[in-house]
Amino acid sequence: MTIHPKKLWSKGALLYAVLIVAVCAALGFGLDSVYGGSSGASGTTRTATVEHGAVQAVETASGNVSSAESTSLEFSTSGTLTAVDVAVGDTVKAGETLASIDASSAQAALVSAKAQLTVAEYNLKQAEIGPTASQQASNTANIDQAKLSLESDEQQLSADEAAVALWRAQLAADEKAGCPEATSSETQTSSSGTATVGDGVLRAIALSAGTTAGTTTCAQDNSTLTTDEQAVAHQKLTDEQAQLSLASARTEATTNSALNPATIAQDKAQVVQDEQTIKDDEKSLSATTLTSPIAGTVTALNGSVGETVSGGSSNSSSNSSSAYSGATGSSGSSGSSGSSFVTISNLGDLEVVASFAEADISNIAVGDPATVSLAALPDTDLSARVTAVSPTSTVSSNVVTYDVTIAIKDPPSDVKVGMTADVTVITASKTGVLILPSAAVTTTGTRSTVTVLSHGTQTTRPVVVGLVGSSTTQIVAGLKAGEVVVEPTVSISSTGTSTSGGTTFTGGRGGGLGFGGFGG
Repeated sequence: MTIHPKKLWSKGALLYAVLIVAVCAALGFGLDSVYGGSSGASGTTRTATVEHGAVQAVETASGNVSSAESTSLEFSTSGTLTAVDVAVGDTVKAGETLASIDASSAQAALVSAKAQLTVAEYNLKQAEIGPTASQQASNTANIDQAKLSLESDEQQLSADEAAVALWRAQLAADEKAGCPEATSSETQTSSSGTATVGDGVLRAIALSAGTTAGTTTCAQDNSTLTTDEQAVAHQKLTDEQAQLSLASARTEATTNSALNPATIAQDKAQVVQDEQTIKDDEKSLSATTLTSPIAGTVTALNGSVGETVSGGSSNSSSNSSSAYSGATGSSGSSGSSGSSFVTISNLGDLEVVASFAEADISNIAVGDPATVSLAALPDTDLSARVTAVSPTSTVSSNVVTYDVTIAIKDPPSDVKVGMTADVTVITASKTGVLILPSAAVTTTGTRSTVTVLSHGTQTTRPVVVGLVGSSTTQIVAGLKAGEVVVEPTVSISSTGTSTSGGTTFTGGRGGGLGFGGFGG
């Protein structure tokens, strides 16, 4: 068979030419549909179909990851650190010992308080038992001794009063006699202590040691009488004291002769007081050891062995589960060490405190679901939930915001405290409802409309909308599933500027499309 290359080339060239003509015709038709007319505008219409789906309304804000449970601890009493059992980064359990200070003073105080309680309990026991036989015998002996003392004092008082009476009688006799000058016989005291009286009146016991020459009997009598009266006055006081001593001995005997309710009550009160002292001292001793009230991680530590720590009045903690709902405390920040000795944070319970604009805060409520995305972990979206909404605002540069606490559910271990977080709170959602892209709905005031496309004809139709989401809108009435509506598009004018609205894309003819040649 003979092959004619020239004929084959002619057939291939013809086929190639036909193909080029067809492509050029198609391109020409497409370009004319897009750029046809120097001042007109026609083009492709963007549409959306009414369908069943979900609508979500969201609010967004940013914040930082923090621990939802944190506590800052310090010793309640001052002292010298004797042990520090943890370091920053250590994981601790609830009740685990963190550090200790010198406990010697607290231990000594507790030992002393226990000894005092032992004495008080013994006294109470004796009061409840009553007096022993030896105590009763002692009481009887005390009474007898007091009686003897009183009898002796009363006898002495009687003798002194008799002496006063005798000297008064002597003075009266001497005054009657004209107060003669005392003689030696009148002033000499006998060995028995009795003086002789010249006028026949028996003188009393002479207390005067003698007189000066020329002294009258009256002067001597007055001097002696004054001395005796002073002795009587003194003896009366002595007698009264003896009477009081006897009464006291009798009272004590009566008190100790049977159970004394007053003594028992007093001893019981002392026991209670000493028991409270022991409790206080045990608390002080316990305060020399610092333990963690929660399980978590040591995030701050201030102090080392040998340093002196100052006692604080209280420890601070935060738990955002009760924040903004009447409970005191912070909103769950990771905790600032401040002047505290150690800070423990639960790094398995994380949250984000984000500031939302005042225009959005009314849409957010406790319990709303949320998602948290982290700048440091771009491929991680964390499930979360709103746990607290602050009732008070924060104003900065005249911008009013409200803090919202979002708890992260089961945070992975690579999420760290302090990371920057973007929060999306789902404030409302509906599923299985008719939806359209929000851009397809035009709302003016309270009236909403859409442009329905049917058989190539566009018709404006009013609709009733429900939940308006971030990208879709619920259609309550006015449309049914499957209907097609026109979405607004961006028109490109011949000057190159863009305008919103309309349904077509237009462009000027100043530009062109270049195509490479075909070779064969």
